[in-house]
Amino acid sequence: MTQRCFHYSFQMPNPWTNSELVEWERRLQEDFSRSTVAEFFSGLPEETHPKFYPQIKILFNINKIELRNKTVKQLFEDGTPTTEYEASIDRIRFAAFYFLAMKSRRKNNIRDFAKWVDIGNDEYQDRDMYKYLESVLHRKRKEYPEAIDKCRPIVKNHPENWPMAVGLAHNIVYGIEKGLVRSTKHETLAQEAIESIEAAITEKPEYGKPYLIKARALAINGRFEEALDEVDRSIHLEDSKKEDYAERIADRYFHRMRIEVEQQKYELDRATGEVQERINNIQSRFVQLLGFFAAILAVVFTSTQIAVSLQPTAAVGLILVLMGGLICGFASMSLLLPGNLDITRVVSVIVLGVIGVTGGIYLVVW
Repeated sequence: MTQRCFHYSFQMPNPWTNSELVEWERRLQEDFSRSTVAEFFSGLPEETHPKFYPQIKILFNINKIELRNKTVKQLFEDGTPTTEYEASIDRIRFAAFYFLAMKSRRKNNIRDFAKWVDIGNDEYQDRDMYKYLESVLHRKRKEYPEAIDKCRPIVKNHPENWPMAVGLAHNIVYGIEKGLVRSTKHETLAQEAIESIEAAITEKPEYGKPYLIKARALAINGRFEEALDEVDRSIHLEDSKKEDYAERIADRYFHRMRIEVEQQKYELDRATGEVQERINNIQSRFVQLLGFFAAILAVVFTSTQIAVSLQPTAAVGLILVLMGGLICGFASMSLLLPGNLDITRVVSVIVLGVIGVTGGIYLVVW
């Protein structure tokens, strides 16, 4: 393999190429010594580069697991066996630390993962990739508000690091879906997830997972048709050559079905709300009619009493006052009852009632 001339300087190397990674995996399978691993780590890109961790992950393919874990741990604790990579020792040790921590995370060993995060606290607490590990630990502990708050400024500082953007969006979406983010601003958070994941899609358009996370965020905001389109795109982009392809596709279809169920529930709730509104309108009109007919009976009874005890003109005037007042009262009461109102119609009825009251008073006085 061609040696890189910048191992002795502070210039950051470019990521290993795909062909170089293939050669490195072959070489590490044959000779997993501290010096060989140190050489590999020294050629990794800057730790905040999006390919930093993906390239470290080739170590998970090494067959000699015990030797691998022991050698990387020695590299972290004791450094390199020679001074050849002394200028890169800090990056080499951090890469070793990052691998060991993420190894525990991949095994879902939260206690061991937390131990490694704690080990790195004194030395690496100011580094963004260490803070990202802290956000991952919060996520593993189901502490999603803390995971979001820890991850958000890192993504802002490194917008080109699409895996971290995916991590932030995942924290938000999963936290909302599981009810672990107690916030009244779920729509705002979901929109933040959409914007974060769109940045990841721009950087890595051929990667399927971001489309699925975007779909779930869209569903939170009620944009179900768009969400289903994104799930389909995620399914289409999934690599059928991967060993866990069937598992990934099953997961995609699970989320597609869940979004469809949410869409049906949303439409049912909306239809139920419309029916309930109609029922409320009918109930309010029924109450109005009952009151109106009861008042009519009272007016008829009162009018009969007035008609036999007063002069015709005065009797007619008082009856008009009663009827006008009754009309004004019920028209005004309709404003207080739930339901859709025709304001013009209500005002017209009130005006008619006022005319009746005015005419009645005129007849009584006259």
